Amino acid sequence: MLFRIEPTMRVTACTFLGKKDLAKFGSHPNFPNVFEPTTVGSPDRVLAIALRHGVAITDGLAVDAYPVFALGRPTELRKLRDDMMRNREQLRPEHEMVDRWLGVPGETQRLDAEMDEVIDRQIDEADTEADGYLAGAVKPELVEHWRSLGGPVLP
Repeated sequence: MLFRIEPTMRVTACTFLGKKDLAKFGSHPNFPNVFEPTTVGSPDRVLAIALRHGVAITDGLAVDAYPVFALGRPTELRKLRDDMMRNREQLRPEHEMVDRWLGVPGETQRLDAEMDEVIDRQIDEADTEADGYLAGAVKPELVEHWRSLGGPVLP
């Protein structure tokens, strides 16, 4: 999957092209009508990644979707953890009942603690991966192309 960002900050996606396809195109390729509107991928994230890892195309920048998704993954995992904590508290009476029925006091709490460790580790890994995609400098040629199209310069 590829994202395209236009100077208006409109993000579109192409689900049948991917990272391997970016290398097949020459300088400033024109992708004829293969991108469709999408609500996936915030414009700021797409631009941040595209200026570091994308390619210039006639009407903007194109970039592989994976790094864009990787930027959002830590936030999604934190939301999942928060939802789990909220649900856990709501289900505490049922968990205690299951522990009593099984004759293993505190078993669901032990399992909850294991789950907390797993998701915390996944959040740390996702943070590291996202930071890695943003660690590199923007490519001057992509910034120049972006500005030549009238694209806004973001910090």
